[in-house]
Amino acid sequence: MHRSRAQGSSCRRLLVALLSLSAAAFADESVGFPKGIVPPRVPNPVMQRALAEANGPWREFVERQGEGWTIAFDEDSSMPSLLVAPGVRLTSGPLTASSVRAAALAFARDNEALFGTTGLVLTGEAALRGTVWVMNFDVSRDGIPFSRWSSVKFRFKDPVSALQAVFLDRMPRSVEPAQVTVDLGAAIVAAMAEVPAGVAGVEAGTADLQYHVTPDGSGRLAWHFILANHDVDPYDHEFYVAARGAADVLLDWNEIFHVDVTGNVSGQGHIFDPVTPTISLPLRDLRVAISGGNSAFTDASGNYTITNAGSSPVTVTADLSGRWVNVNNNAGADLAFSGSATPGTPLPIVFNSGGGPAASTCQVDVFYHVTNEHNVVASRIGASALDAQIIANVNLAQTCNAFFSPGADNINFFSAGGGCNNTGYDTVVYHEWGHHFDYTFGGIVDGGLSEGIGDVMSSFLTGQNILGENFFTNGNFVRNADNSAQWPATSCGGEVHCLGEVFSGFAYHSRANLIATLGSVAGPQLAQPIFFNAIAANPSSQPNAVMDVYLQDDNDANLANGTPHCNELEAARVQHSYPVLPGFVCSPFITLNVTPLLENTGNSVEPYRVLATATTTTGAISMMELFYSVDAGAFTTINMTPTVNADEYAGLIPPQACPSVVRYYVRATDSATHSTVLPPRAPGASQENTYRMSIGSVSPSSNLDPERGGAGFTHAGSPDFWSLTFSFFAHTGNNVWHSQPASVSDDNRLQSPTITLPGDASLSFWHTYSLASGLDGGVIEITTDNGAHWTDLGSRISTGAYNGAISAGNGNPIAGRSAWTGGTVGAMTQVVVDLSGFSGPSKLRWRLGSAGGGAGQTRAWILDDILVSTLGCSTQLTVTDDTPSLGQQVTFTVTGPPSVPVDLLVAGGIGQAIVTLPGGRGSVQTDLRAPVQIRVTNATNGAGTFTLTARVPNQANLVGRTFYIQAVLASAIRTNLTRATITSPP
Repeated sequence: MHRSRAQGSSCRRLLVALLSLSAAAFADESVGFPKGIVPPRVPNPVMQRALAEANGPWREFVERQGEGWTIAFDEDSSMPSLLVAPGVRLTSGPLTASSVRAAALAFARDNEALFGTTGLVLTGEAALRGTVWVMNFDVSRDGIPFSRWSSVKFRFKDPVSALQAVFLDRMPRSVEPAQVTVDLGAAIVAAMAEVPAGVAGVEAGTADLQYHVTPDGSGRLAWHFILANHDVDPYDHEFYVAARGAADVLLDWNEIFHVDVTGNVSGQGHIFDPVTPTISLPLRDLRVAISGGNSAFTDASGNYTITNAGSSPVTVTADLSGRWVNVNNNAGADLAFSGSATPGTPLPIVFNSGGGPAASTCQVDVFYHVTNEHNVVASRIGASALDAQIIANVNLAQTCNAFFSPGADNINFFSAGGGCNNTGYDTVVYHEWGHHFDYTFGGIVDGGLSEGIGDVMSSFLTGQNILGENFFTNGNFVRNADNSAQWPATSCGGEVHCLGEVFSGFAYHSRANLIATLGSVAGPQLAQPIFFNAIAANPSSQPNAVMDVYLQDDNDANLANGTPHCNELEAARVQHSYPVLPGFVCSPFITLNVTPLLENTGNSVEPYRVLATATTTTGAISMMELFYSVDAGAFTTINMTPTVNADEYAGLIPPQACPSVVRYYVRATDSATHSTVLPPRAPGASQENTYRMSIGSVSPSSNLDPERGGAGFTHAGSPDFWSLTFSFFAHTGNNVWHSQPASVSDDNRLQSPTITLPGDASLSFWHTYSLASGLDGGVIEITTDNGAHWTDLGSRISTGAYNGAISAGNGNPIAGRSAWTGGTVGAMTQVVVDLSGFSGPSKLRWRLGSAGGGAGQTRAWILDDILVSTLGCSTQLTVTDDTPSLGQQVTFTVTGPPSVPVDLLVAGGIGQAIVTLPGGRGSVQTDLRAPVQIRVTNATNGAGTFTLTARVPNQANLVGRTFYIQAVLASAIRTNLTRATITSPP
């Protein structure tokens, strides 16, 4: 299990307690900030701007990297503390631990001046937390580590593979030479002078040299050690004392934190507080053994099965020890069981049968709640670091408290007495295990945040706002997460539990807001992984923890366009006065919409018109720009101009020779210099984050349609559910490829025969699916080396993109990846994938990963009309515009090769319209509020033209509405997008 540097010393005995002993106790030990720690405060915008303008490395960074980055500074040291990136890819392909680490190290090397002192060495390993890759670096120089308060932390977003943010915690402006002039004895004497009078038995533990960065940014060489005693009222302080010059005490950190929490237990076991009736609690993950034989752990229902040879009676033994917790009773013998069992006849094991005294009931309660908390949290973050047994000591000979001890990595609960119930029950257990959670991922670096984390775990596991309900025998509780605490909570005077209420309030109200928006089931299911993974990222302060919550919610590594649930999070942030996040806009200043050209056109004569609408909440739109690139060349900029429609702009891309590929995107800028682009993150590495249009016709290269019998396809799984079968859901014909998730963790793979790809190919297929959302999902992959390596094609999907992500840690072989998930089997939709850049012998793979979400007719993934195409040139096809009046006909004239089948794609906002087909084939009534496809067979005359007419309803509200048409030949040549704008009556 990971330990921070400071926690590695043998004397380490950090106590993180749950409850305050008394107001008097606060007066001498808990009030006030530790020596060497600056109280938190709200950033000053004027000072932030001044520091940015005065920081030369930052100005040089912006010149190199371009606009869109945001920086925040530590106002005491004037050093950068946070960089927010505009969704920048630093590595190609899917993110891995090694690629994240390499990209972060390269970024730190290339921008060393931003980090302060040169020559720093960064060490650490990357880990995936939810959908965010966390790279937390420890810092050292000349072989001497920095204190745990100094670190460099990168956040990368999966699956977009982009850098989100870089946290620079306590980075030094300068570092002293590694030459000791103060001996250890003098340092200990200086520290002893800080010990209050009357505190006896204090001894120094093992010492080491570290660099400690003071609030003003100076890297001081320091002796680091613990002064502690082992009294009932313990003293346990961590010291940094200068090792050069005078023996100055640089940091005096009180490692004992007391917090109020309420709770009680009585009877068989309490699922809630101590005054509720006891019930029979199933004890899962508990080890049961037979004498001289095997053992097994119980399942979720408490059932156990132990392999045994023979039919003779055996002795079965068990105590409250399991996979994740071992409960030790400090007031007598542990609860234990021993009994005789005849193989084949079930033997029930009951602890605390009939409900015993609190000293017995609390043992059951602690085992049950620790196990529950571990399993819930581990399932949300998928982290194996939590998969270790923790010691839980109960019935300690003290009252009205509980604590976590990092040195021993155990949690401790007190006996009943002194006006308090026994503290080993639900919310108290969840709080103390929350400290263990915080400690496991990099150590406790902020006492107030850790206390808030403990309260968050309690409220998120129980769904209630009260911590330590009925903690006191008079019915009083300890704390309430439904609070109005405000950051930076200067009235707390540095008392960590008071500070922690701000973060617990932010978390509780974020969860409540998500429930109000998403419902009582989906709200908590979203809140837990967002907050748990943010905690596991090891933020160094409460504002950074809030930032990590937003980074977890972000879905495109670009905070400038908000996050999916930023309204709910922002309401809670504002409610508790946390600082505005740098570079973050919840509701973007600019709303930009683009009507993209369709994917390919036969037009190489006329310009390609791109239409966009843009509005802003600040000032007016000052510039609209269209950027286009041909065949992956450099982008050319075109200024878009207003049309007659409100807020609409048009830009013309010049006609391009056939065959070629045009990629393009649009940027809007307002008078307050805000800007936004569509698609998001455009243009991106390899131009994958752009709109794409091919000039030419798409011709089949490899027709893999199931109607052809599936020759060359292979499939596998455990079990394998892929089959070629008849289906009513087929897009064309009758046959489809069909699979369904297994009822166990499974990896169903459908692999195409080898196909030879030209340099510019695309894949198209149709599918429908119904999968357990977040548990089961499908992805599309490609290999060009006969299966040695597979590449996920999700970033290359131009139509029908992945719609969700598979939860981490749920047993699914594609856990943590974006995928098609959820859905309902019905009409098929198309997926189009850009395969340009892949060439030569290749194979495609449709991969259905299952977490045991269930099998059967309600779960399925169905594929049809699989086609690999290449771009070619053929006869042109064009459509002319029209400007109809209300109640009049709109006429589109289509010109192309004579006597060919044509599909007309029509969309608009005019409601019901009657479309008259050419050639005397009658008319159809259709709703033009959504795209409609109309097949016109052998439509054009001998000259290659025909007209399509539709009558516009005579409704005044339709004036100014625009609808669009595009003609598509059966060979897939498509015209440029054309339009008709409705005018007032003549």
